Amino acid sequence: MKIKSIYIHNFRSIKDARFDLYDYSILVGANNAGKSNILTALRVFYEDSGIKFNEKIDFPKFQTEDDESWIEIEYLLTDEEFENLRDEYKNSDNILKVRKYLKSSDRERIKPNQSNIYAYENGRLSTNLFYGAKNIAQAKLGAVIYIPEITKTEDTLKLSGPSPLRNTLTFVMKRAVKTSEAFKSLNDTFKEFNKKFKEEASKDGVSLENFRKEINKNLREWGVEFDININPIKAEDIIKNLISHSFIDKTLDKELDIRLYGQGLQRHLIYILIRLSAQYKEEKVHKKKEFSPELTLILFEEPEAFLHPTQQESLNSSLRYLSSEEGQQVIISTHSPIFVSKNIEDISSLIKLKREDGITKCFQ
Repeated sequence: MKIKSIYIHNFRSIKDARFDLYDYSILVGANNAGKSNILTALRVFYEDSGIKFNEKIDFPKFQTEDDESWIEIEYLLTDEEFENLRDEYKNSDNILKVRKYLKSSDRERIKPNQSNIYAYENGRLSTNLFYGAKNIAQAKLGAVIYIPEITKTEDTLKLSGPSPLRNTLTFVMKRAVKTSEAFKSLNDTFKEFNKKFKEEASKDGVSLENFRKEINKNLREWGVEFDININPIKAEDIIKNLISHSFIDKTLDKELDIRLYGQGLQRHLIYILIRLSAQYKEEKVHKKKEFSPELTLILFEEPEAFLHPTQQESLNSSLRYLSSEEGQQVIISTHSPIFVSKNIEDISSLIKLKREDGITKCFQ
């Protein structure tokens, strides 16, 4: 699955912006033209890092023609994905079209703790939430990796919560573990550990199994039984809880705080991670019984920051390679003539933004 087109209505400086999306799309324009607003709108659609619509910040300050704010996306599905899609959501040419409402005078469109995503059914926007509950709808439309232009060091490199390093590391790890014999061996060993550890007791007879049996003695009359398991390790668990990183200064031969090196090194680290992730290949996914396509949308804000021209060319090649893979797309915002010139033959992928009287206009 890949995104075919995007339509943003009444979001920040954007009144109405519709543009087609290709494997690798490039947002260009002067400062304050609205490039970041496009990326933010997509992050709000996917609720990346928990970001939600904030009316005070995100609804336009200019006069609007209606009181609505929404983002509409058309997805192009593979034949297999289209076959597994619910019949009511199927449109011609393998298209799935959905709209996420951010603000509306129709109270039925905006509900708390819901995705507020609605699909087009038979060419008309449905009044029923797409695939029902929020967690179902969001999971069926892919995910976003966002790499900002400049952030604090701790925000850039933290692993305990969302960050460019963690997001990219997760992206690399998930692709790597699919074919990793070591990871498979770890999980097999963990299953054996789970079985034996539950039965092993300390010197005073305390064990998980005895604890479970004690609970079930008191539940017998209710006709239910309590069980307890140690869950296997997932790639996300390794990243969040088991991986640590440090930086060793080769001159001083000791560990130093990354903040002493400034934004240039941090940005270069992200560049390296993106470049290396392009070396991994996706394993073919077997046919699934339900609609659960894979889409990773990489949003990279001004990737040229702190990079030399040769590094920019290399990163551009890596991003283009990533975007050509099945279920992956890349959008960058840039001021660099290198990124523009290296993609000029695919001129439709260049999306120019211009701001006039406070309103962002989109040209493609």
